[in-house]
Amino acid sequence: MACVNGIAPKNRVFGLIDASIEEASAVIYAQNVIDSDGIDRVWAVITPPGYEPGSPDDPVLDMPMLEMQPVGNNRYQGIYTEFTAPGTYGVAYTQKTCWAAWPCR
Repeated sequence: MACVNGIAPKNRVFGLIDASIEEASAVIYAQNVIDSDGIDRVWAVITPPGYEPGSPDDPVLDMPMLEMQPVGNNRYQGIYTEFTAPGTYGVAYTQKTCWAAWPCR
């Protein structure tokens, strides 16, 4: 099982996972996810090995995403099951915090 640690309040955090063909899934987590206004959502965007972005003028709309669920102690996690090729996958963590103009769901 591979684990990637870390997310800072209101920031993106990046990590890497090395996957082999034998590793079809991994628990991916963000630790110490804290915001005084509350956390609405935490997710990870997964970049597969060998991914080459196109033109900076073209938005990227089809990257794999993993919704992460709270599991206690300021930790969010999910199981990613789409390791389809061996290599290094990038993981970008993002959180949406709650605030008066955009309250939590």
